[in-house]
Amino acid sequence: QMLRLLASRGPVRQVTRGALERFGRVVSISTRVSAGARAAMVLGAAGTAFGLGAASWPAVCASGGDSGDRGAVAAADRMYDDNSVSREELLAYLRRQVDERGGRSAPVALRWRLARAMSDVATPLPKSEPRKKELLFAALELVEGALEDDENDFAVHKWLGILYSKVGEFEGTKAKIGNAYKIRYHFERATELNPTDATSQHLLGRWCLDVSQITWVERKVASVLFDTPPAATTEEALEHFLKAENIEPGFWKKNRAMIALCYYKLKDYDKCAKWLKLALEMPNVTDEDRTTDDEARALMKRIGA
Repeated sequence: QMLRLLASRGPVRQVTRGALERFGRVVSISTRVSAGARAAMVLGAAGTAFGLGAASWPAVCASGGDSGDRGAVAAADRMYDDNSVSREELLAYLRRQVDERGGRSAPVALRWRLARAMSDVATPLPKSEPRKKELLFAALELVEGALEDDENDFAVHKWLGILYSKVGEFEGTKAKIGNAYKIRYHFERATELNPTDATSQHLLGRWCLDVSQITWVERKVASVLFDTPPAATTEEALEHFLKAENIEPGFWKKNRAMIALCYYKLKDYDKCAKWLKLALEMPNVTDEDRTTDDEARALMKRIGA
């Protein structure tokens, strides 16, 4: 009733709807991860941070995996890290592997990789393209099922957080805000299950930074729908970005740029300049890297560094 009252009052109506829309948009965190970022990650014995981490191998076996399952996972990871292999090719390969193993009966390690491939194919598609929504919701259903079979796979939690964010593009504001709690929970759980995964720490930092930028007015409006809207601070975001950097120094240009942005918001311009320089020292491999470079140079100019 309060929301309807606010929305019926002339200029306030626009503010209310705009605030709720912005709140929903911000908590639906953007999680672009480039091929360059993956390639730059430190390779472990079992794969990259977005590939098969050591913690995921037991999950393959626990799901009834055999050498064929492990071979399929390893092949999928090689394809994922090979820039000559298209995301459509990887998606088709993983669909075959999962279907051959009975779909829901397939190892969790294959199912979350299939969900990731669906997300990668869907992300660049325009919202008006029906396939985008179809792929994202199918991917979410896959990882939700994977979670029921294995609650201790960090990658499942990480991709649940990412996909709850991505499907928010197709959901109403109330659902988006509600999903914000789920997103944070799953990112936090991913960091607990695999403290050595830098990307999970980065994603948690992105969530905190985005939510920290919600204005007082927007928070008050959102409180009409939720007694306690999601909350976070720039300091919390910075802590996660720094943790990610400590885990894998230089694993992602974007992470260093986000550290610099946090220091800028905290008005520590010396440290801001330091991290901007560290970000600019990293090579540009992808379009995202080049965009990050442009943003970093613009911020350098703003602080007079």
